Amino acid sequence: MIQLQQGDILKANAEALVRKIRDRQINLVPDVLPRIEKFLENHPVTRDHFQKVVDLISGFETPFGMELLANVHWVANREGTATADQAVRQTYSWNNRKGMFQEKHIRLAWDILTQKGWLHQNPQAA
Repeated sequence: MIQLQQGDILKANAEALVRKIRDRQINLVPDVLPRIEKFLENHPVTRDHFQKVVDLISGFETPFGMELLANVHWVANREGTATADQAVRQTYSWNNRKGMFQEKHIRLAWDILTQKGWLHQNPQAA
């Protein structure tokens, strides 16, 4: 019985830690920014790709948001999902963990990815 209780406590603490990490915003390390900017000055194609990603993830800068965008992008471009309804079903069918995404979040990610031209491209280019 003690092991079960200790396991339950560890599981509860781990779940709380995962929630805390999941909701933390992802930022670039400030000391690295000058090096990144210098590199991008000399690589305009990479700079354009980088800017496209920065534009896409605006408002999704947490592990939760990044995973949400990545999942919806994957089901659309790699699994042939053609509508937001299908993206919701496909995301939930992937595994139980994907249940953390609310339907409205999946639909929002679908809309953002569609508006910004990230869906239904050549999968090798996306």
